[in-house]
Amino acid sequence: MIYFLCKEENIIFLLKKSIYLISYFIVISIFGCLSFSALASSFNQTENLSNGLNQDSLGLVVYSPYNETDILIEDLLTTLETSEDTSYLVYKDDGTNYGKKVYLHNKEFPLISDLEKETFKGLDCAVIDNLLISNIIQENNKEYFLYNGKKYEVLGKFKGEMKNLNPDSLFFVSLNTQESLLGNYSIDGLSVNIISSTLEELKKIDSNLEFELYSLYPTLPDRILLTIQDQLLIIILMVIVLILISINTIDNTLLWYDSRKEEIYARYLVGATNKNLHFWLIAEYLYIITGSFICGTIIAYLAWRTKILVYIVPSFNVIGIIFTFILCFLIGMATVFIIITNKGRNKSIVKKEMI
Repeated sequence: MIYFLCKEENIIFLLKKSIYLISYFIVISIFGCLSFSALASSFNQTENLSNGLNQDSLGLVVYSPYNETDILIEDLLTTLETSEDTSYLVYKDDGTNYGKKVYLHNKEFPLISDLEKETFKGLDCAVIDNLLISNIIQENNKEYFLYNGKKYEVLGKFKGEMKNLNPDSLFFVSLNTQESLLGNYSIDGLSVNIISSTLEELKKIDSNLEFELYSLYPTLPDRILLTIQDQLLIIILMVIVLILISINTIDNTLLWYDSRKEEIYARYLVGATNKNLHFWLIAEYLYIITGSFICGTIIAYLAWRTKILVYIVPSFNVIGIIFTFILCFLIGMATVFIIITNKGRNKSIVKKEMI
């Protein structure tokens, strides 16, 4: 019982002596958890391609030096569909970031699973985000979506995800296969070899036809660059905060260290060596860092749960928590270790108190 009371008194005494340092590391933990979670969430989002495309999807650019060709989209699709087992999806860019032209062959539309697999074949139809419901035209008990002066029957609606990176398009209209093959495409379900061999056959018809195939899944440097672009404001704030931390941590630690003069002197009188004092101070500093980190993490999580920051911090990420603890640990341990070892402050304090 006496031991327990002594331990409780030691904890209360440590809290009183370290209140400013504890508050300081709580603030660092809150900011670190939210900032690193935002960065981790953005980095995770970079692997999710837009419009339900898989990671093995391909990008295709078909072009000609003369910017024209007699080869149609239908020529490409007809050749691809010679195999009954073929199953694929084609999106074509149409000069807008908000919509895509789409063609399905034996494949479900990724954003609405209950549509027929051949929905967009030979029909002037559309699928739209719920945000565009006000743009629907009612005619003969049917719903139509007007795009580029043409009416498309609305066959489905979907609720798009709120994403900063690789956002989904707001509408999809059926691809007119009688258009020129030139343009930019996203293809899901076909291999590089199949597409390349098909286009090589079409080049025999038009020797001026050129094409480029590439993976839509970003490389690691691309993912890092996208994350930086998405969270540039957070990164700038983190740099500023880290500079302020590096300046203030030493001052706060010195104040905390100076407040322990009497304890250091008392321990010295009962036979504690400099090594004992070093280990004792480092251990208590580690308690402060760990306790402050736990409190800061809980506060950051509660702040995130309010959904006020959900657009900036979509998820409270475990990786963000780990990086925050590492940051607090490195800053704290490096600072206290430098202060109590490099300048011999233990000896100077002891001598001062003895005088």
